[in-house]
Amino acid sequence: MARMKRKEKLLFLGLFLCFFGFLSSFFFLQNWQRLGEQVLLGFLFLGTLLFLYFFLHTLQEKKSAKVIIENALLSFQAAYSGEEEEKNQEKNRIFISSFGLLLPDEIIQFNQKEIWLRHVIIKEGTMAFVYGRENQLKKTKVLCPLMCQEALTEMAQQLHFDTGAKITFL
Repeated sequence: MARMKRKEKLLFLGLFLCFFGFLSSFFFLQNWQRLGEQVLLGFLFLGTLLFLYFFLHTLQEKKSAKVIIENALLSFQAAYSGEEEEKNQEKNRIFISSFGLLLPDEIIQFNQKEIWLRHVIIKEGTMAFVYGRENQLKKTKVLCPLMCQEALTEMAQQLHFDTGAKITFL
């Protein structure tokens, strides 16, 4: 989530600078007849719209991540190696919910925008999620620590109940 906050701040700064440039050009340019001034104003306006689009997209991602975290059925530390261990412990959590997966670098949403969770395969130490549209299925594997069988069964039953996905224990 810290990465998203940094991305949000950069997008907000870009949006502010473009909008400020657009407004200052609009108010302080006296002669609108020169082509250079019109081109500058056009680029600043397009830049403002572009940054606004990316800013709203980032806010939507943050809202989706919040829904997944609040409704998490299972949460655990992501597998990693090296010196990153101490720095990024909170950023490297994986959340599994009926609404999607929140991975350290990706948000995968289920049951929205025609993307359905189809199948969950649970093995010792891994979980595989098959999701997508009718003709475009994707598979994501997640390494997970060994967990209590009761917790996995409860999570699997809830996922099946909420999404209709087929659950397989291997």
